[in-house]
Amino acid sequence: MNKLFILPERIPENPGEIPMYKTSLEDPEISFDKRLKDYIALFKLRSQPKDYGDSVVFQEKTFELENFRASDSIWWAHNKLAYREKVPKNSKLPSEKKATELAAKVYREV
Repeated sequence: MNKLFILPERIPENPGEIPMYKTSLEDPEISFDKRLKDYIALFKLRSQPKDYGDSVVFQEKTFELENFRASDSIWWAHNKLAYREKVPKNSKLPSEKKATELAAKVYREV
């Protein structure tokens, strides 16, 4: 047997009934559809939603709104600003050689 994984020698007995809890009294699909309508009004969404199963995405001109079913959460991101790095004005990035040396130095310290 692989020493990386340690498995029990015998299967544990059935623990019996496991309680399950609902987060809402409403049907999850009806509740999700209602929240989508609320988000459309709140964020003034104009695009058609794209349903990916686990999430529904609205892609507008300036932003994107992603609605996740499992976690009952949303992710709003500005298209131009969300994934860019903020570099202070008049700052210069190091050369590739200098960046490699700095990374190696930090790596050695860790």
